[in-house]
Amino acid sequence: MRGEFAAWERSERAEEEERERREAMRRNREWWNRFDSLADDDKLAFLDSVLDSESVDPEFWVDGRPFDAFNDTFHELVHKGRLEECIKLMEKFRERKPDWYRKDYPFYDYKLVYYYAARREREKLREALRYFIEEPERDADYLSIVLDALRLYGFAEETYQLSKVAYPRLKDSEGIVPDAIYELRQLVIFCMIWKYIDTTSRGEDEARRKLDEDLRLVFEGLGEDEKLEIEEGLQRTIKILRGEVVNEWKRADFLTARDGCRDNLHTLGMDFV
Repeated sequence: MRGEFAAWERSERAEEEERERREAMRRNREWWNRFDSLADDDKLAFLDSVLDSESVDPEFWVDGRPFDAFNDTFHELVHKGRLEECIKLMEKFRERKPDWYRKDYPFYDYKLVYYYAARREREKLREALRYFIEEPERDADYLSIVLDALRLYGFAEETYQLSKVAYPRLKDSEGIVPDAIYELRQLVIFCMIWKYIDTTSRGEDEARRKLDEDLRLVFEGLGEDEKLEIEEGLQRTIKILRGEVVNEWKRADFLTARDGCRDNLHTLGMDFV
């Protein structure tokens, strides 16, 4: 008898959950129908009012995929020259609904990174980087876009901080191709070299201690041969960047059939830097 009652209870709960699911879907369809019926210019005001309302059905944030609505509106209005309004809406979303903003943060914050990097607003840029630093493994593709933006606009310190946090968390990921991991490692090493050269004015010993500390992040899990190769390349790069190595380049040095062509290209790049 007790078993039959328990089975009946489970059946009732399942039916109630199904009814709630269908009701949530119905409400979401109504919301989306209303949203889609608006002109592009009115969607911004509508989303702004949604953020101001505390009575919006919580299921909207779970099942309604606000990302789609915000993302579509953002791109539609940016093409009309209303970028600043879109940025303000996104910042409001970040402030008023932080839990749901963070749920899809890479899709939003990479836009803010580009915007504030281009405007040289470092404090706001760092705020836009906060979730990437706390959770870099969430989306490697958008992380790569953000690192490109930081390098493009010359934010060396921020590139150093983000890459140094991201590499240990991503280096063993099965969801990232080996070439991407290698490129991230090379970026981390270059950032560490930059940091080392940038801080030698405070003392060679202290700068080298910090470099060795940083390199432990890179060396973890690597074989001795790989460590030696990285260390030798690092020392060579530091000397080149300091102007201690002078190369008399010839065209033949860069023929793909020649041994060392790839190393020569790297050295030439460091010469340019």
